[in-house]
Amino acid sequence: MPKFAGSQARAIGAEIRRSRDSLGWTLDRLAAATDISRPTLSRIETGVRRPEIDEVASILTALSVTGPAKDRLIRLSRDTGGTWVGIGEAVAQQRSAITAYESEATSIHEFQVSVIPGLLQTTGYVRGLINTSPLGSAERERGFSSRVWRQAVLTRTGLVYRAFIDEAVLLRRIASDPRTMAEQLRTLIRTGEQAERSVRIVPFAAGAYWGCEGAFTLYRLGDEHSVVYQENQGSGVFIEDQSAEIYWSVLENLDNVALSAEESKELISHYLERYEDEV
Repeated sequence: MPKFAGSQARAIGAEIRRSRDSLGWTLDRLAAATDISRPTLSRIETGVRRPEIDEVASILTALSVTGPAKDRLIRLSRDTGGTWVGIGEAVAQQRSAITAYESEATSIHEFQVSVIPGLLQTTGYVRGLINTSPLGSAERERGFSSRVWRQAVLTRTGLVYRAFIDEAVLLRRIASDPRTMAEQLRTLIRTGEQAERSVRIVPFAAGAYWGCEGAFTLYRLGDEHSVVYQENQGSGVFIEDQSAEIYWSVLENLDNVALSAEESKELISHYLERYEDEV
């Protein structure tokens, strides 16, 4: 697993690759159009190498990327910080990096205190959440499709996935139909029974615990590189490498306060029966 030059570089590379693919161009053709070598372009697209501003400008010009889309990537290439805070439209750029991390991570660790982790959400649950948004119907559909499509990562062989979920999430109804929650809890149970998958519940009995202040996702890339992502309303934050190490400690604490896998399954089944009784 190669080392990455940061989440911004990963997002820039992913968007360049998407633009190149949309034109049907090969790397060789892009290299000829920019005078940037094919190996260098490959490292830029995979996020191994952080591109210079003039390289990004040259690539985007060759690919006919103009206007706000070009401006956003140019601004992003100027940001060299280890922590990347995205607000508004920048969150869409961050999702390019998230998709890449999800497809390349050796392990993914999610913690949620208010909703089911995104990679575990059923289509009915996703629809119920998105329908609470003030976004227009077209934007809702794009959000729905993107979230459902990303879940295919859990079919990848060799990926270790752990989810820690506060018990409150099991009580919070998404949509009025109890069948939505029933199907969602069945999915949690099925996932927890799979190899290299773990679903653990932090019970109310744990009281206050370290980590309960906010949700996060931690991606492990190879043996050394860790990236944490935290998303809020209209903003998102990437925290990388040494700054991300504290989140491993939070995960260790969650491992201590959460129910075992079997106890978690029993608790989920308890709530599942309650929703099934309402059907």
